[in-house]
Parts: sequence; C-alpha cells; structure tokens
Amino acid sequence: MSNYLIGSDVIGADVIAPQRPVAVVPVRQEMSPEEKAALIAYLKYGVAPALAASIAGAVLWKKHRVLGFLAGGTLGASIYPITEGGDTRKAALVGASISAASIGGALAWKKHPILGYLAAGLASQVAVGAIAPNSFQAFMQRGRFQARA
Repeated sequence: MSNYLIGSDVIGADVIAPQRPVAVVPVRQEMSPEEKAALIAYLKYGVAPALAASIAGAVLWKKHRVLGFLAGGTLGASIYPITEGGDTRKAALVGASISAASIGGALAWKKHPILGYLAAGLASQVAVGAIAPNSFQAFMQRGRFQARA
C-alpha cells in the first residue's frame, strides 16, 4: 500500500505520491426484524412519552420552563420501565433520582442554575455509582429496549 502526503497535489511540489487515498463508502445494511422491533419499541415506549411529557412539563411549570421540560422528559421516559419492573425499574429510578437531584441543584443555586444542575447531577451520579453500582450500570445501559414478545 502506498502513502499519500497531504499537499503533494500542489503544482510545483517535489513530493512523489503514487496514489491518492480512496474514500470508503459504508455499505447500507438492512435491519433485522429483531432490530426493527427494538427500534419501534424504543420510539413507542421511550421517545414518544418523553417528548410528550417534556412539552407538558414546559407548559405547566411556567416559572421554570427549561427545568419543567427536563423534569417532564425524565418522568415520561421513566413511565414504561417503572411499570415493566425488574432491572429496568431500578435503572429508571436511578435515572429519575439523578435528574431530580440535578433539577434540585439548579433550583438551589439561584445565581448559577446551570452550574448547580451540572454539579448536583455529577455528585448524584458519583453517589449512586458508589452506593449501588449494579443499578448504575443498568442505568447506563438503559437505552436498549427489548421488543415485547
């Protein structure tokens, strides 16, 4: 395989480059039926309720619309996993607790609410990771919805 040096295509360059790099075009692959079902389940049980609840939260919490949007999104995304039970329930509760701590931090630090949100969110993630590492790992992998049989 030959090398191509950047700038060798400039007129007057003293560099010999026998071959230009070839662009790699990814091949489109069809999704398997299981992947399609998992994607539909994710959209149906994860994205749609989160989006609807986010909009509702922003409309209902007039004093803090952004925090209402974030709180509604957390509640909407957590509804299905909490009702489903098992590890998904733990992961949803961990995610909701981290989001609640973040929103509380934003409300508590009135001068710099963004820093309060970030600091409280980071602190709660560290605390949950130290207290319940298995639940935290389940939370980190929660985006993978399984299709119903």
